[in-house]
Amino acid sequence: MTHKVLQLLALGALAVCLASSWSRFQGGLSDQDFKSVFLAGTIGWFAFATAASGLGKRQ
Repeated sequence: MTHKVLQLLALGALAVCLASSWSRFQGGLSDQDFKSVFLAGTIGWFAFATAASGLGKRQ
């Protein structure tokens, strides 16, 4: 994957975290659903941001 694609995926994962927080605040997600979605977004962000950072240093 290219550096730009990984950056966009990392940004998308952060958007998932923000959207799940907002949805929980509005009452759209149960506590357990919020935790699951937020965890997935967090793992996605760490994975994609780390990969983008490593790929950016090689270029």
